[in-house]
Amino acid sequence: MEDRNRITRLHTLLVVCLVLFAVLLGRMVYLQLWRGDYYAKQSDGNRLRQSRILAPRGIIYDSEGKELVNNLPGYAVVLQKQSSYKPETLQQH
Repeated sequence: MEDRNRITRLHTLLVVCLVLFAVLLGRMVYLQLWRGDYYAKQSDGNRLRQSRILAPRGIIYDSEGKELVNNLPGYAVVLQKQSSYKPETLQQH
């Protein structure tokens, strides 16, 4: 009688463990296969974020009151060496 009770408990515990394992495995498959793209985009959104940082600096003058440095943005155009360029690339606007 006691052995039968013990076997019944072991079978019940085994079934509970298998059901729990199946639920966890099913959830993992759902998250990886069906929702994987969504969470990949979410993680990229958390990792890659553009923000504009303004550096408020004043204008620097020399001892004679002549402006040395201002806050206007500067841009640089660089052409990399290659065999030929399209004419519209080299046109000046």
